[in-house]
Amino acid sequence: VLDKSDGYKIVKHIDTWDNISNQSPISFEALQDVIGQFLTGGADDDTSTPKYKLIRRTKDYEIREYEPFTTAETAYSTRL
Repeated sequence: VLDKSDGYKIVKHIDTWDNISNQSPISFEALQDVIGQFLTGGADDDTSTPKYKLIRRTKDYEIREYEPFTTAETAYSTRL
């Protein structure tokens, strides 16, 4: 919410979760989501998954930003 009377200051911010429908702070759906985040772990739990930063998460998908990584590497020498 903007307060235009004093140079356009933000006086209130309402945060919402993209991945739940019930935005009530203590909803069963919110509680399930938070507990689910702890139970599923993250990228650090699996060494085969490259490290990433979670940008956005919904019920159906996640948007991730991955650190650079190599997917395959092999030795190669040329024949003359």
